[in-house]
Amino acid sequence: MGFAGLRVLETGSLASASWCARLFADFGADVLKLEPDGGDPLRQASPLFDGPSGHESAAFAFLNFGKRLARRRDADLSALLSDCDVLILGDDDAPEIAACARETLIVVDASWFGRSGPYRDHPATDATVRALAGLVQLVGPRDGPPIAAPDFQAGYVAGLWAFIAACAGLMARARDGGRRFDASVFEACVTLTEYQVAEAAIRNEPQQRSGIGRFAPTYPLGVYRASDGWIGATMVTPAQWGGFCEMLGLPELAVPHFTTGLERLPHADELEAQFAPRLAAATGRNPAGCRSDARKRGVVGADMDRTRRGAEIRHAAGAERRAAAQRLSYRRLHDGLGRAAVRAHAGRSRRRRHQDRRLLLSGLVARRRPPAQRAA
Repeated sequence: MGFAGLRVLETGSLASASWCARLFADFGADVLKLEPDGGDPLRQASPLFDGPSGHESAAFAFLNFGKRLARRRDADLSALLSDCDVLILGDDDAPEIAACARETLIVVDASWFGRSGPYRDHPATDATVRALAGLVQLVGPRDGPPIAAPDFQAGYVAGLWAFIAACAGLMARARDGGRRFDASVFEACVTLTEYQVAEAAIRNEPQQRSGIGRFAPTYPLGVYRASDGWIGATMVTPAQWGGFCEMLGLPELAVPHFTTGLERLPHADELEAQFAPRLAAATGRNPAGCRSDARKRGVVGADMDRTRRGAEIRHAAGAERRAAAQRLSYRRLHDGLGRAAVRAHAGRSRRRRHQDRRLLLSGLVARRRPPAQRAA
């Protein structure tokens, strides 16, 4: 795989750091995560599922899938730092750890607001950072409070930006040596609101909510009722809007003063009153034909059937949870090796590491067998 042989060391419990390291693991890197001595707080994050040792956090399992896990107290940090290629920091004592890193190391220092600036010492959560970046203010009905999703959206955005930065650093390492990236979760989220910031600066007032599923500069951009569930539809280009109107038998809506999303958005109520019933009827008569017709016309849509798709998603989630549970079991075996094993691992060759993993997994299988079978 792309990063096979690359060694990544992750510390701390920030979701953005965990997602950045998870992306390296997905591309074949050998990722070791050092949790705080008391365990990663994300282990308690909802939702929980029944794992080998009781209730496990699905969010923690997802963010740390494909990694080896150990406690900080069991690690020889200096040996690990001398052996890894990328260091991803996600805890409060990151500056002290980074100070020990060698010059050729790629360092990603993830934090809520960066290590400099007026907010550098402010505590935060995923939801508060999204709100400060303006990602919450425009979500929700026109009247009433905004809607904030209880998940790690900010962490995923920031983790992706951090991963891109680290990849760029790896590409330039042979020429320029190591790099250090200050990966602010807040600044990563601000990149998603650049349009709204520019509009507010020009108008000298913030953009107001237009309603659920209504966001400038694109409209329609939402989820609409279908005959047996919901369907998502997005019209970005004039050709897509024209094809959408033609597909629903509403060519009179594909007029010059409705060419762009910004021109259509102020008339969203009257437009939806005309196309929403037609969309529900079209999906009811021939759902497959409707999807095929939409694709031919370049219309962007997604089937959101609540039964078939829900079953597929639940099945995929179950497979992810089972694989994550296996990784968590491997983590417990690895934790039991103690400080000496983590220290010794840092100096071994890649071939020896693969041999060690096979032995560890064999030991895990042996532990699961009944005593009589192991004796045999």
